[in-house]
Amino acid sequence: MMELQRTLRFSVESLVELEANVRPRPGEVRLERRGTTAWLLLDNPDAHNALTVRMMRQLAEAYARLVQERVAVAVLASGSGASFCSGGHLGQVRDSLLDPQAGRRMSRAMTLLLNAWSAAPMVTVAVVRGPAVGGGVELVSACDLCVASPDARFDPAQVRLGVAAGWGGAGRLVRRLGPSAALRFLLRSEPVTASQALELGVIDQLARGDATAMVEALLGPGLSHEPAAIRALKAQIAKPDDPSSQAEAFLEVWGSAAHRRALGLPS
Repeated sequence: MMELQRTLRFSVESLVELEANVRPRPGEVRLERRGTTAWLLLDNPDAHNALTVRMMRQLAEAYARLVQERVAVAVLASGSGASFCSGGHLGQVRDSLLDPQAGRRMSRAMTLLLNAWSAAPMVTVAVVRGPAVGGGVELVSACDLCVASPDARFDPAQVRLGVAAGWGGAGRLVRRLGPSAALRFLLRSEPVTASQALELGVIDQLARGDATAMVEALLGPGLSHEPAAIRALKAQIAKPDDPSSQAEAFLEVWGSAAHRRALGLPS
């Protein structure tokens, strides 16, 4: 946990420095609590929810707060507009991020942030409605699970634009899809439908309705389980070949008040 917190501090500090040297653009990341679930909402509809450096910094800060609060489920979704996320804000790229040093700092900070999100102690879910383009696909790759609406589109646009994945998404997609499928998906660099993404393994389920209904369709009764038990399960899933981690996660919740109540014992 300490290493995770150090990584997040580094990401926040790097993005604060970078933000001070770019022209401000609209957009924000909002953190909301809905029952026992935390929601990170991307709100930049005029730019298809593209991430400005400010939004990247807000995303890192929000995640750091969630780690401290021991949230069990965190959802990443669009807060407004018809797109999930169109990647990095192209206006800021044109303004200043073409500077190699600035690009390197941004790439490193976002790669560390999304890798930390992949290793989050809570279950992370992406809810995709509309297009996820470039870095938007990389955001999806960092989540444990993804549910998408039938009209969602997934466009790994980087190679088509003359670059490669800048936020660590290629490595995460290899782990999710396997090397051959990840290579083909990224190399073709063309949009796929939600149904095709489900077949590839980019997403886990299709669902209809608003974002809350889509999460409920994906997780079902899992949303109402004891938060400590959910986090313990996530810890075990994260290190499947580490017996000591498996046992440690189990022992953290064995005999807890919730465990005793479930067995009909006084807590």
